[in-house]
Amino acid sequence: MDYIEPQLKDFILFCVERRGKEWPGIYDEIAAAAGQRLFRGLGYDELRRLGLSLAASKAAQLRQLIEHATTSLKLFYLSFRILINDSALIIRIPWYAPSCCNLLSPVTMKSA
Repeated sequence: MDYIEPQLKDFILFCVERRGKEWPGIYDEIAAAAGQRLFRGLGYDELRRLGLSLAASKAAQLRQLIEHATTSLKLFYLSFRILINDSALIIRIPWYAPSCCNLLSPVTMKSA
């Protein structure tokens, strides 16, 4: 697979951002997003015209599309430490960033 429609790639990245790219969760997210037209109004018919099919017989092709759309992404975990009444709560959120981003240096934010 050499080319993916930019609009289709953006749709897949939208779904990956919401659910991650692990199977079958990403399939469920793609189906839900298409069914509810959550991304730029794209539904099943529009996605089919762009080259995405949710048919079981096309699952391997869908996985290739997802892999192709996400090859330029790196998975980072954004960590937040929240202090509440001397108790610390640490939250880690997965985030896919373009490979051109360098997020290896930590950033500390302090309240005024």
